[in-house]
Amino acid sequence: MLKTGDDVSSVQFEDSDGKRYSWNELRNYKAIAIFFYPKDFTSVCTAEVCHFRDRYDEIVQLGGASFGVSLDGGDKHHEFEKAYRLPFKLVYDRDKILGKLFGTLRLGGLLKHKRATFIIGGEGKILYVIHNEFNADIHADRFIEILKTLQ
Repeated sequence: MLKTGDDVSSVQFEDSDGKRYSWNELRNYKAIAIFFYPKDFTSVCTAEVCHFRDRYDEIVQLGGASFGVSLDGGDKHHEFEKAYRLPFKLVYDRDKILGKLFGTLRLGGLLKHKRATFIIGGEGKILYVIHNEFNADIHADRFIEILKTLQ
């Protein structure tokens, strides 16, 4: 798994609507959280995603952005986004490229992503990594704590 200090400024990804992102579009944020989770519509994953949703306004006010990543397809992501009124985009890691790069795939991709959040600063370097499988709230809460230190 990638660690604090690693450079991910060359990373590109596509959200569930097909919009592509590169670091050029993201560099104006104080920090972004790319959070990997195993599966849409499961209890802990839903709690984690909804906690990011519930704290979204605070994240934006502090200059942050967040993206959720799983191996679920675009249609399932759209259903999930709609069902839980998500204000941020989900990313379909269709070819497992992000999972391989960040090191979040279990058994090389035979199983779903580990629950991990990478907080990336404006220079494209990882500021902090959270890997906690069971505490769904810690990911958004810690992101906000870090955003507050960047003020």
